[in-house]
Formats: sequence, C-alpha cells, structure tokens
Amino acid sequence: MADVEEATAKELRRAGGRPRWDIAHIIAAVTRRQRRRAAIGGVVAIATLAGVVVTGVELFGKDSGDGTATPAPGESLSPAAAKLEAHVARLPYVPADALFTDARNGYALVVSCGDRSAPETCAAQLAATADGGVTWQRRPLPAGAASGVAIVRARLLSVGAGRLVIDQPGQYQEDHAGEAESPAPSPTAPPKWIPGQRWFSPDGGRTWTPRARRAVGTVSAVAPGAPLVFPAPDIPNGVDPGSPQAAALFDTRAQVLRANGTTAVLAGGPHGEAYTDVGVATAADGSMWVPSYIYGQNGGLTARLQVTRDGGRSFQAVRLPTIASPPSVFTGDGRHVYLLEYDGQGGARLRASANAGGTWRDVKLPAPPQGTYGAVTKSTIGIVTSSAAGPGPTVAATADGSLIVTNGGTLYQLPPGAAAMRKVTGAPGMFGLIPAGKAIIGFGRVQGVPHFYVSLDGLRWRTMAIS
Repeated sequence: MADVEEATAKELRRAGGRPRWDIAHIIAAVTRRQRRRAAIGGVVAIATLAGVVVTGVELFGKDSGDGTATPAPGESLSPAAAKLEAHVARLPYVPADALFTDARNGYALVVSCGDRSAPETCAAQLAATADGGVTWQRRPLPAGAASGVAIVRARLLSVGAGRLVIDQPGQYQEDHAGEAESPAPSPTAPPKWIPGQRWFSPDGGRTWTPRARRAVGTVSAVAPGAPLVFPAPDIPNGVDPGSPQAAALFDTRAQVLRANGTTAVLAGGPHGEAYTDVGVATAADGSMWVPSYIYGQNGGLTARLQVTRDGGRSFQAVRLPTIASPPSVFTGDGRHVYLLEYDGQGGARLRASANAGGTWRDVKLPAPPQGTYGAVTKSTIGIVTSSAAGPGPTVAATADGSLIVTNGGTLYQLPPGAAAMRKVTGAPGMFGLIPAGKAIIGFGRVQGVPHFYVSLDGLRWRTMAIS
C-alpha cells in the first residue's frame, strides 16, 4: 500500500497536483468502497479521487495462478489460526455494506460463495431485517447490478422508510481475472469505460427501477433524512482524464439524493476535486460533516473539514489539527467528533473533539493483537473493513457521542469526553466493524468461532444470522 501511495504522489507531482491518466485508472477503482470496495485476486488500489487517497484491499488471498487462494510466501499458520481459517472458509455469507434506518429495519449487501477461492461461484444479494437483526430475508438485486464480490464496489443508501438506492460507480473494462485493465500507455488509446449505474427501490428491495446518476435540478437544502453525497464521476470513452474536459468532470458538486432515488445539486454546497467520493458523517442532531483533501504540486496534503447545521444552506469551516493522511470523520451526536487517519503501513492515529471541533486531542489506540491469519480470513476482514492493513483499528460512532473501536481483536468504547478507551465487557472479539446507520455490524468470534454480529449501541451484540 505504501508503494502505491508513493507512486500516486509522484504521479500527482508530475501532473501538477491534478489527477491524470494513471491516476484516473486508480480512481476508477474507487469505485471499489471506502465505506465500503475491492476486486478479486491480490491487492487492488482503491482511490478517493479528490486527494487520491489509496487504500489496497486484499480479497480472496493471493492468486496462485490455478484459481486457489494460498498464504503469502513464508506465511505459516499456527494451529489456532488454521482452525480459524477453516471456520471462516465455511461462512455462508459476508456483508459488504449495510445500513439500519431505525432500531428495527436494516439492510445489507451480502456475498455468498460456493468456493471462496473461486470468484465465479460468488453471488450477491440484498438481505433485509424488520426485527433489529434477529431474522433476515434475502432478496434479489436488480438485473444488471454487480455480481458476486463486485458488489463490494456499490453503495447502499436510504432515502426514506423502505426506500433504498444502490449506487454503482463506473469502472474500466475488467479483464479475465476480474481486475480492471491497466490504462494504455498513451491517452489516445484509453481502455473501455463502463458507466456507473443506480437503482431505486420503494419497497425495501422487493422491486427495483433504474435511475440516472447525473444530477438534475438544484435544491437549496437537504431534506431531513436525505443523504448528502459527492459521487465519483463517469469518464466518457475517448476522453483523456488529464484534459480540461475531464477536469470539469472532477469538479464534484455536493448532491442530495431525493426520495425517488434521483439527485439534485445542493445550491450552496462545497464543490471541487477535493470532495470527490468523500464520506459525509451525519449526526443525530442533523449536522453534516464534510471532509475534503487534495495533494498539491509538491505532494503535500491539504485537508479541510466543514459542517452544516441548517440542512446545507450554509457551511462553516472546522479547525483541524495537523493532518498527515486524509482523515475519515465520525460523529454520532454532532458534538463529539473523531478523526481517524491511516498511515498506509497498518498504523492509525485517532483525534477526538468534545466541543464540535473547537479543540482536538490525541487518543491512544490499542495495540493490534499478535497473531497470524490465513488468506481467507484476511480477505473477509478486507471486505468488512475495506482496509489493506489487515487486522487493525476500525471504528463506528454511536448516537450518545461514544466511539466504538476494535484493534482487530478486542472491542473498546471511548465514552463521550473520556481520555482513554475501556474494554467492552461481554462482547465478542471483533476483527472489524461496519458503521451501518443506526446500528453497527461487526465481524467477530466467540470461543474461536467467527460470526457476524449486530449492535445498536456497540455494547450489546446479537448474532447476524442470514439463512
């Protein structure tokens, strides 16, 4: 991952800070989520276009060339790790993205595979629960949606009670191995771009209708409960991503998803390269927190954070501490705000504010557990956490202002305003967390047996049993 980041920084310096051909290819894979994104076989770059923040995600282990997943060279699994690997290989599904619209109603994009080392045996579906995650019902995805693990690239969004949107960003034509083809040496012969797609369901995923990804019209404010998004653009075939024509595409404007699955431009919203595909944190008080980041001509990072408390009619700058890597922002109550930076080498840094960004302090993250993991375990963690670092810190905010943290093994809570984390007693050991709207989904284990779990507060967990 560090090698990819360095190569990206060098390319940006050559390009004067603006994404160009090679970067556009990396960015196309953005399209393989943050939140929540990857392809099969080896390490694939995921880029946040604005700052070209690159995170590799390893899925389905290393490809040995014969279609089987094998441990990394020199990797030797302990008996305990080998037993865990066998359990993980038998998991009937992996949630790639999830959201709860309230304490009872939740949805998840899930991947099921006949053979975890054979991508062609994998299928994607929607799972829905109406009882807080006690029981789940599988529902088909719309025709034309990404199949198998490719659904990890898509985003699952809510635009009202039972009203869902699946947004699938565009990508370059995939080759036979399931990875996006490398760009041609010259911008005059670009590979084929497959445009993104969007679908809308008014009934909890029972039926789906296509929707255009291009915004139509303008709104002055974000309707209560509507998502504020900064989607990655599509690149028309034949357009050099380094050209002025393409640059206009990357002037990403804040958009609002309407209740019918269409989007409109937010009139006074932020815009520019630095906002493309950033993750917006929406708090229980209605405030929306928008990070942005971009690399300059010298490769230096400029990061900003803005907040709106009036539905997007106005945005105020939030003072940031010194930032070394593009941060993700988390807040549950709109007052206690957290910034998480990954260093590209498996490490992370957490900052916390108890006064809505007025002041910040460092919070010590727990050390990662000592242990070894097999290729299937790593790939499953990769889907859940969308992180190339493998087992490591992932977080989720709760409505009371707390932050729930796992170091890749043990679960912790950072209470509002607390100076240090405390272990969550009685909780499963957690490999990784998925923030899921009003809930959190975790990949964990009890007595060595892995399961997926659901929690509304990060303290009490129930098994996520999707039959």
